Amino acid sequence: MYYDLFSPTGTLIVGTFDLVPSVARVSAWTVEDDKLVPDYTGDTECYWDGQWTESADDGVILVQDGNGDRWRLDECTRKEQEG
Repeated sequence: MYYDLFSPTGTLIVGTFDLVPSVARVSAWTVEDDKLVPDYTGDTECYWDGQWTESADDGVILVQDGNGDRWRLDECTRKEQEG
């Protein structure tokens, strides 16, 4: 059986909230208010093998709905897919 998952507000859950280690390339540094500020090139190298799904402190995974809001998996409801 396959299910769709919905947030407490009724919005479809589109995926898990994952983090991916990466390096955002910098071409130079400037100083603003006595702090170093990076000038990004726009390129980011992602290390996909290090990707992980974020979870709450108690281990429940976090999911994200179509509006960009994050929820705990145990806050969501499922509905069986038709067909």
